[in-house]
Amino acid sequence: MILVSLARASHFCCQAHREGVFSDRPEDGSQPKAGLAVANGKLYGTTLAGGVTGYGTIFGASISGKERVLHSFGYGYAHDGIWPAASLIDANGALYGTTMSGGVSLARSGSEARDYGTVFAWIL
Repeated sequence: MILVSLARASHFCCQAHREGVFSDRPEDGSQPKAGLAVANGKLYGTTLAGGVTGYGTIFGASISGKERVLHSFGYGYAHDGIWPAASLIDANGALYGTTMSGGVSLARSGSEARDYGTVFAWIL
């Protein structure tokens, strides 16, 4: 299993619709399948698809409905993983989660290539 630490992405910021659903812009996440985590008075979750690369996001949302994409998965041969589908867990000031695919070994070629997914940590 691979633990990936994700850097904060300060320039991805999106506004949710008033109904609290995601917009149809490509950089917004889509298909939020997992449950939400509550930390620091905000809601956090993942989307299975969407984001800048199309492989899912981590997002934060205020109770008033303002959504912000914190991370888009799938950069650099998907070293950080792709398709996060499980609920996030808040522990010790970080959000932990898993991806269904991707990881460092996905970047290898030929018979060495593996597609294990990742365990990631997002520092709040």
